[in-house]
Amino acid sequence: MVFELSIFNGALIQKQAVNEIMKCNDLTVKFGLILTEEQAIELVETRSYALKQNGRIEFGGGVIDKIIRQKDMMRQMAEIIDITDNFME
Repeated sequence: MVFELSIFNGALIQKQAVNEIMKCNDLTVKFGLILTEEQAIELVETRSYALKQNGRIEFGGGVIDKIIRQKDMMRQMAEIIDITDNFME
């Protein structure tokens, strides 16, 4: 019984992680990056595999969507720097 519950929770957590990654498409579309659901699933599966292989666990959600959001912020900052450089010339 406990085993079945842990499988359900694992599937639910993975689905939630996929949904969080898919939400990042709203931010990344302006840079021409759109992940399909299949690609998001692959990212989540790869993360799960890497965590298991290294004996690690994650608390408070995954980091994949945070990495995507961070890259988006870095790109926005680069655009601001480019605009500023062009203005200063």
